[in-house]
Amino acid sequence: TLYTMNARRFVVLGLAPLGCTPHFLWEYQSKEGECIKEINDMIMEFNFGMRYMIDELNKELKDAMFIFCDAFLGSEDIMMNHEHY
Repeated sequence: TLYTMNARRFVVLGLAPLGCTPHFLWEYQSKEGECIKEINDMIMEFNFGMRYMIDELNKELKDAMFIFCDAFLGSEDIMMNHEHY
């Protein structure tokens, strides 16, 4: 593992809102371009579990540092405030 090879700092990227991507908008036939809630709900659940796992790894491996980067929230901010970017 990376840890056994002395890697100690990790950034773990969560999933972005895939329910807003062109593929899923097309596949689920989004009429007004609205994001697919069912897909994004699953992504949020996954990211929640990933954040919990990262917290547990930080407790278990005291000399390592794991950081969770929430791509969902970052992407959501960009989509909601696109005029600022």
